[in-house]
Amino acid sequence: MASQAKKAFSYALASAVPFRELDAVGIGVIFKASDRSTVKALNIALEETTPLAAAYEAVMMVLDEALSTGTRGIAIYVDLPEVVAQLNGEADVPREVLGKHLQARGMINQVGRVRLMVADSPNFSARLLAESANSQHAPPAGSQQRQLSLIQQNVPAWETL
Repeated sequence: MASQAKKAFSYALASAVPFRELDAVGIGVIFKASDRSTVKALNIALEETTPLAAAYEAVMMVLDEALSTGTRGIAIYVDLPEVVAQLNGEADVPREVLGKHLQARGMINQVGRVRLMVADSPNFSARLLAESANSQHAPPAGSQQRQLSLIQQNVPAWETL
């Protein structure tokens, strides 16, 4: 049997932290193996977005990694309770993140077993990683936007029919 080239992840930590001095939000994502070792970590600053929209982006980064690696059955810890409640169907979704919400739900359905949980530790490592994105240059606005081809953001659904 060949040695495993890339360690699979079984859960991820995702955070979005606003930068007060900039019109940007830092995202931190840490991918963990079942033995709690870190498989991969990334952070990025997104300009002209809200913490809620950025948290959706962080969750979609995890789901995208799961889909690209064939990972099935993951847990995602997110430090914004609103995102967890919305994706678990326990809260209404604000119109401004409806496109991201629908895309994330579609990705969750593709991955299969996904558990979304609130991470409320003050020392949440993904939050610390997101805060460190402030030291990097933020990418141009819109450079990290993902969009389903069938969903047009900022256009009411009844106008796309």
